[in-house]
Amino acid sequence: MILANSVAKDTHLIRECAASGDLFKATNLIAQCGILLKLPQTAIATAQTILIRFYSVSSVNQYPISDTVLGVLFLASKTEECARKIKDIVNVYFALQIFNNQPNAETAAFVDVPYDTYNEYKDAIIQSEIHILARLGFQVHVQHPHGFMVNYLQSLGLATGEHTEFAQYCWNCLNDLVRTEVVVYFQPNVIACAAIYYGSRKLNVALPTTPPWWELFDAVLEDMEVISEHLEALYERGRRK
Repeated sequence: MILANSVAKDTHLIRECAASGDLFKATNLIAQCGILLKLPQTAIATAQTILIRFYSVSSVNQYPISDTVLGVLFLASKTEECARKIKDIVNVYFALQIFNNQPNAETAAFVDVPYDTYNEYKDAIIQSEIHILARLGFQVHVQHPHGFMVNYLQSLGLATGEHTEFAQYCWNCLNDLVRTEVVVYFQPNVIACAAIYYGSRKLNVALPTTPPWWELFDAVLEDMEVISEHLEALYERGRRK
């Protein structure tokens, strides 16, 4: 089912952003910052989803990726009730720049950010948050597909025991899917089904076909195939790095 809400989306904008690789870089940077900030996975996924939503209605030429990454981290940490101080966000972001994307949490905590640089980043966070809220009409609540997938795997008898490896593979696929533009096109239950569908094909796990298992969860095959193509494209881009 295609996602619909009151925020009008420009598919050209988000596809252009994805094709250029900017979306991949931005969501990867969010993940790196989130780990250093010790944010829960839900907060990282929320930040990634908000960024993708933002660039479905905004141009990277008008709103720089770097500023938006800072803004969504700050906003998502508050939305998910695990707020981080602006100073902490600036520290880890700056550390990623000077340590070639490979600092650890302890190193990042003691980075000495120049005064002028700190103020620039601080202003960027505040302004970016304002732009994000305005452009999205304050629609920053995110319903993640993870809960749906856990329920679906349990219903299919594939959540525990000998199926643990399969469940973990699907979970990893889902974490990767929320880094793509599918989050603005499809409902979370459909994305969850697509992760299971993709995992079953890759690991040769047989799933019920009479009736098709996805119909029990309000998904259609065509949507899952489209989402799987997005995931495969993401992995292909990663292999080329």
